[in-house]
Amino acid sequence: MELMAIFPIPNTVCFPESTTPLHIFEPRYRQMAKDCTQKSLPMAVSLPESILSEGPMRQQSLAEALNSNQATFQPKSVFCGGPVRISQMLPDGRLMITVKTRNRYRLVKLQQELPYFVGQVEALQDQAPKDMHLNKALFKELWSLSEKVLGERINLLRSHIPDEIFASQDLSRLSFYTLHWLTLEPEAAQWCLETTDPFARCETIIDRLQSHYELHSSITDNP
Repeated sequence: MELMAIFPIPNTVCFPESTTPLHIFEPRYRQMAKDCTQKSLPMAVSLPESILSEGPMRQQSLAEALNSNQATFQPKSVFCGGPVRISQMLPDGRLMITVKTRNRYRLVKLQQELPYFVGQVEALQDQAPKDMHLNKALFKELWSLSEKVLGERINLLRSHIPDEIFASQDLSRLSFYTLHWLTLEPEAAQWCLETTDPFARCETIIDRLQSHYELHSSITDNP
């Protein structure tokens, strides 16, 4: 297990092996980002479970917004995280950062709640595929549908996917790379993140890709 700072962000689900840019303006999260870089503490980006408390909803000036907390969110128990890099410090104190979400984690225990969440986490891995024939078929179908949906843009996606994923037909990693660009509702994306069944995740993604492709084809055929 390891310690990880946790940043709950509404409508945001990150997946393994991606880089997430963030604009940090709340004082506590600015401090969290600085602590993470100074102490080599990894940061997780989590979809919130619920709002614990709400602040005033009135219009605020930038100075007021920078020195108040609008809401406190309870993080989900599964999220992605990794090392933090501060790319820019703005004159008013806001930060532009990137989080390299190297892996998927499960929250074991909250170690700290104020001024920001810090938790003990453990890596969460997919189940090993038991049916290699099904694994191969789903891998092929997932990539084929991605090619149909993305068209020429598939070359850009392919350039970001390590060759070993194709060499080993690693369905888990390919499914997460597909989720980097596929838009899902936050709760659907969170389900894809939480499940440890790569076949179920892949079948869900394939259904979405098929629906997207059929919709695009119908629009193209009937301008």
